[in-house]
Amino acid sequence: MDKGSSRRFPFSIFEKKSKSPQNALLTPLPIAPEPQFGTSSSSSLSTVVAESEAGLSPSNSEYRPPSGVGFSQAKSILSVIASLGAGSISIPGLHVAGQIALEIVNIAETAKANKVNCKDIATQCFHLTSVVSIGARNLGAEADSLFVKNIQTFVIDLQEIHRIVGILAGRKQRGIYYHARDDAVHIERCREMLTRCTERLQVKLQLQEHSDLQQIKAVVEWLKANQPPVTRSLIPDKLEPSLPPHPPPAHFFGRGDILREAVKAILSEEGINISIFGPGGMGKTSLSLAILDNATVTERFNYNRFFVSCEAITNAISLVDEILRCMGYRKSVPNKDDDRMIPLYNCFGSRGPLILVLDNLETTWVASGKDHEVLKIIERITHSKAVTLIVTMRGNLFPDLAWYPLFSTDGLPSLNAESARQVYLAIAPVPDEQISLLDELLMELGYVPLAINLTAHVGCSQSPLVLLKRWKKEKTRFLQKDGGSDRLRSIDVSIEVSLKVFQIKDELLRFFAFLACLTDGIYDWENSLENMAPDFPNVYDFVQTLQSGSLIHIHDSGRLRILSPVRLYIKDHYGELCKQDMIKLEDYYLNSIKEATEDGIPEKAKFLIQDSKNIMEIFEGALQDHPSQSLVQMSYRYSKFLYSKYQYNVEFADEFVIACQRLKLGDLLPHVIVHAGDVHLKAYLYVKAIKLYNEAVSLFKAQSDEVNTAQCFGLLAFASQRMYHYLESTKFYKAAYEISAKLNDGCGMGQCLKGLGNVLEMTEDYAGALEKLEAAHQIFDKEQYDLGKVQCVQGLGEVYCKLRDYSASKEQLEAAYKFYVTLDDQLGMAQCLQNLGNVLSLMGDHAGAMEKLESAYQLLGAINEQLGQAKCLQTQGYVLRISGEYTASIEKLDAALKVFEKTGSCEGMAQCLENMGHMLRANGKYEDARKKTNEAYELYSGLGNKAGKAECLLNLAYVYMAMADLKTSAQLLTDGKELFKQLEDQQGTAKCIRSLGDVCTGQGEYHKAANYCEESFNTCEKLQYRLGMASALRSWGRALLELDQLTLAREKLERAYTEFNDLHDKLGMAHTNAHMAKVLLRQNRWKEAKERVDAAVVVYKSMSCEYGLRDCQILLAKLGRLHHCQLPCWLSPYMHDMPLSSILFYFYFLLVFTFVCSLLALYHYSVHGHMPHHM
Repeated sequence: MDKGSSRRFPFSIFEKKSKSPQNALLTPLPIAPEPQFGTSSSSSLSTVVAESEAGLSPSNSEYRPPSGVGFSQAKSILSVIASLGAGSISIPGLHVAGQIALEIVNIAETAKANKVNCKDIATQCFHLTSVVSIGARNLGAEADSLFVKNIQTFVIDLQEIHRIVGILAGRKQRGIYYHARDDAVHIERCREMLTRCTERLQVKLQLQEHSDLQQIKAVVEWLKANQPPVTRSLIPDKLEPSLPPHPPPAHFFGRGDILREAVKAILSEEGINISIFGPGGMGKTSLSLAILDNATVTERFNYNRFFVSCEAITNAISLVDEILRCMGYRKSVPNKDDDRMIPLYNCFGSRGPLILVLDNLETTWVASGKDHEVLKIIERITHSKAVTLIVTMRGNLFPDLAWYPLFSTDGLPSLNAESARQVYLAIAPVPDEQISLLDELLMELGYVPLAINLTAHVGCSQSPLVLLKRWKKEKTRFLQKDGGSDRLRSIDVSIEVSLKVFQIKDELLRFFAFLACLTDGIYDWENSLENMAPDFPNVYDFVQTLQSGSLIHIHDSGRLRILSPVRLYIKDHYGELCKQDMIKLEDYYLNSIKEATEDGIPEKAKFLIQDSKNIMEIFEGALQDHPSQSLVQMSYRYSKFLYSKYQYNVEFADEFVIACQRLKLGDLLPHVIVHAGDVHLKAYLYVKAIKLYNEAVSLFKAQSDEVNTAQCFGLLAFASQRMYHYLESTKFYKAAYEISAKLNDGCGMGQCLKGLGNVLEMTEDYAGALEKLEAAHQIFDKEQYDLGKVQCVQGLGEVYCKLRDYSASKEQLEAAYKFYVTLDDQLGMAQCLQNLGNVLSLMGDHAGAMEKLESAYQLLGAINEQLGQAKCLQTQGYVLRISGEYTASIEKLDAALKVFEKTGSCEGMAQCLENMGHMLRANGKYEDARKKTNEAYELYSGLGNKAGKAECLLNLAYVYMAMADLKTSAQLLTDGKELFKQLEDQQGTAKCIRSLGDVCTGQGEYHKAANYCEESFNTCEKLQYRLGMASALRSWGRALLELDQLTLAREKLERAYTEFNDLHDKLGMAHTNAHMAKVLLRQNRWKEAKERVDAAVVVYKSMSCEYGLRDCQILLAKLGRLHHCQLPCWLSPYMHDMPLSSILFYFYFLLVFTFVCSLLALYHYSVHGHMPHHM
C-alpha cells in the first residue's frame, strides 16, 4: 500500500469534502493539542473482530447500532479510541471521550437496574463516539475551532451522562419504584444531550449510514494500522478528564484593579509567575479563583486551567501527585527523583499553554522546612514557558524566584469601606437606617474579607446592632459558620493555622501577645519598641518573623500594627502571657507623661499625643485592676494635657473619676469631676456634663471654695445654653456674676456678661446682646485680658450679622481673626472664618465665602470640633444652593445633618432641613420639599425660634405656589409677613410682599401684583438688599408683561438680570431669561427670545430644575409654531412694540391696498393699451 492510500479513510462518506459553504465548518482557531500518549504493549486489537457475545440493540432509539456489535466489540473499539491520544486523530479531548464512553458501556454491561435504558444510552454513546472519531480523522488539521469546541462540549456531556448512568445502574429494587419519575427525567436528559451533541457535530447523516459490522471492522483495521508507536511506560497512558476548575467566588468586590493587573500580566507574557500573599482571611484564594474564571483567561486557556489546593500537602511527592491528579493523570508517580518530574513534564508539554494555581502553598513550603525537593519542583514549573503559575501563600516567605508583584510588600490589603459594605449586603441585606451601624461594625472588623463574610452569614438573622454588641462581648468567637470546622468557616481556626504554620510559640508568642495588647499599634516603633518592651532581647528578629508570616504589617502611618480580628483573638487567648510586660509598659508611659508635662520635653509630648489611644486603654485597665493615687493623678494630668491639644476620651475620664472616688481622694475629686464634665461637654453629652458640674458645685461649696464654685456656675450656664435652656443659663450666669462681683473678680464678671450677651443674641434680643458684650469688653480691657476682649469683638460681629449690618459685622470679625492669630487660638480663628464666610455669602461674595468656610472646616477638623464643622458644611450647602450647584449642596447639607443629629443640635438640624426643602422644591420634588420644611418648622417651634418659623412659612408658601395651591400660599405668606413684622425684619417682610405679588399674578390680579412688587422693591432698595431687589424686579416685570406694558416689563427684567448676574445667582438669571423670552415673543423678536430660552435651558439642565425646564419646553414649542411667520428683518424694528392683532390688521390693509392697485392698473391697460408709467 502506498503512502497515500495508507492514510485514506475506509468510508467515502467520511472523506474530506470540498470547502463549499454548505459543508465548510467555521474558521478554525488555534487550540492547544492534547497529550500524545501511546498505548501499552499489552493492549490487543485482535478482540475488535471477535464474535459478538451479546446483542446491544437499544429498545427505543432514533439511531440503529451496527448489526451484530456486542459489548466486547464496543469496548474494544472504544479502548482503541481512548488509547490513541492525539497520534493519529489530532483533535483535543477525543481520546477522553472514548475513555468516558468505554466506562459508560462497562456500567451498562454490569447494570442490575434500569438495564434496558442503560444499554440504550450506552449504545448511543458508543455509536456517536466511534463515528465522531472517524469524522475527526478525515478533517485532520483542517478541523475548525467550532468542531474542536463541540468535541470538548461532548466530553463534558459524556461526564454528566456517566454520572447519571451510574446512578441508574446502581438503584436497588425498592429505589427503582421510588425514583421512577426522577429516573425518567434523567433518561430524557441523557437523550437530549446526545441529540444536541449529534446536531452540533453534524454527523446525523453519518450515523444513519454507519450500520454494519464490516464498516466497524474496517475502522478498526485502519486505527490499528495508524496507531502511534509505543513509548516507555513512564509516559502516562491513563489520563482521565481533568478535574473541573473550582467555582469562582460568589461575592467578589474591591479587587477589580488587582484582578485587571493580573489578567493583563498573564496575557502580556507567557509563562509568567504571579505571587498572591498576605494574612489569612484576606481573600487570596478568592482572587486566584477570580483570575481563573476571568473571561479573557478562560478564552486563552480554555480547559487548561487547574487549581491545586496545597493545604494538606507537606512534601514534594504529594505535591506532584496532587498536580497530576488535578490534571487527570491517575497512575502513581515514580519514587526516583529523576523520574518524578517526567509525567509532569509530559502533561505540561502535551497540553500546550496552561495556567496552574497552587493555593496555600505555605503549608507545603514552610511545613516541609523549605525542602529542596519542593523548591526544585516549583523551580522547574516556573521555568516552563507553557505554564503560567499563580501561587497563594500566607506570609511572604516565597521561594527565591522571579515573581510578578501585584501589590506592595505587605501583601494583599484589606477591602475599602465601600467594598466591605458591598460584600456584607450581598449576603445579608440591611435596612437603610442601619447602614451607619453596619459601617461601624465593618470598621471594627478591620475590613477583613473572611471576617466580613462570616459576620454577614450571622447577620442574616441578626441586626448590625446585635452584631456590634456580640463583637464587643464575644470578639472573634462568633465569627464562624456551619460549625467552624476549617479555616474558611472560622476566623479562629484560620488564625491558629497561621500560628502553627509559622511556628509562633514560646517567647515569640509572648511578644506577639504583647503587640496585640496595643490597640493602635506602635508609633515610631523603630525607636521606641526596645524601650517599651525591655524584656525581649530580640524584638527586631521577632518583628521580622511575624512580618514574614503577614501576622503584623507596617501601616501607611508608619505604625506597626496587627489586623483587628487577629489582634483581638491573640489578646483574648494569649494575653496572660505578657501580663508582667504590660506592667512595665505602664511604668514607661507614666515616666513619659512626667517628662512631657513637667520637664517639657517636646519629643515626649509628641509621643504622648500619637500614642494616646494605647495609653488610655492601658491606664483604664490599670485603674480597674490596681488603682493608686499616683496613677489617678497621672491619668488626670494626662487627660488635661490631651484636652489642651483638642483630644479627649469620655470612658477614660469616667474611669479615673471612679478610681478617685474609690480611693476617697477628697481634695482632688472636685477638680477631677469638673474636668470630666468638660470632656463630656466637648463630646456633646450635655446632660452628663451638667450632672458632673452640679456634683462639683456641691463639693466646692462644702470646701467653701467660692472661686471654683463661680466657675462651675459659668460652666453650668454654658452647658444649659447649648441645650437651649436659656432661662436656666441666664440664672446660672447671674449667680456666677454675683459671686465674682463679691470676690471683685473682674475677669469672672466679664465672662458672665459675655455669656449673657450670647444668650440674649440666641433669644433675638440684639440690643441687649450688644449692651452686654460692650460692657464685657470694657471690663476685659481694664483687666488686660486679651482673650476675653477678642471673644467680645467676635460676639459683636455675630450680632451685627443678625442685624444685617454686614459691613460692621465683617469689620469686627476680621479684627477678631487677626487677634486670634496673634494668640495662636485655632478654635477662635476657625469660628471667625466660619462667621466671615456666612457674612460674605449674605453679601453675595460666594467665592470668598466658600474660601473662608473651607479654611474654617480644616481648622475645626484639626481640633476635632465636630459641631463647628457641621455648621461650616451647612453654610457651604447654603452658598452652593445660591450658586445653583444643587447636587453638591445636598451632599454638604446631608453630611451636616448627620453631625447635627449626632451632637443633638436641633437648631442646626432645622436649618439643614430648611435648606434641603429649598433644593427639593427647585428639583420639582414638591411633596418631599413640603415634608422637610414642615420638619424644620416643628423644630424651630420647639426652640421658640420665631425667625426660623417665619422663614419656613415663606418657603412653604413657595412650595404650595409651585403646586398651584395659590390660596394656601397666600395665607402662609400673610402669616409669615405678620411674623416678620413682629420681629422687625424688613427683609423678610419685603420677601413676603413680593411673593404675594407673584400669587396675585397667578390669580390674574395684575395691577395688584405690580403694586406689591413695587413696594417690595422700594423696601429692598432702602435696605440695599440686592437679592431682594433682583427678585422684586423679576416679579414686577412678569406682572407688567401680563398688562401688555412690554417696554417697561423688559426694562425691569433687564435690570433684574444684571443684579442676579452680579450676585452670581445662576437660577435667578435663568428665571429672568425665561420671563424675558416671553416679553420678546410678544414683541415679535423670535430670534432673541430663542437665545434667552436656550440660555435658561442650559442652566436648568445643569441644576436639574424640572419646573424651569417645563416652562422652557412650552416656550420652545410656541416659538416653533411661530417660526414660519416671522416678520421680515426690515419690518421688525418698526413693529416690535405692536401687539400681534395690530400687525395682522396692518398686513390685511396692505393686501387690500395691493389688490385695489392691481385692479386700477388693469383698467388703465384696457383703456390706454399700456400699463401706467409710474407702476
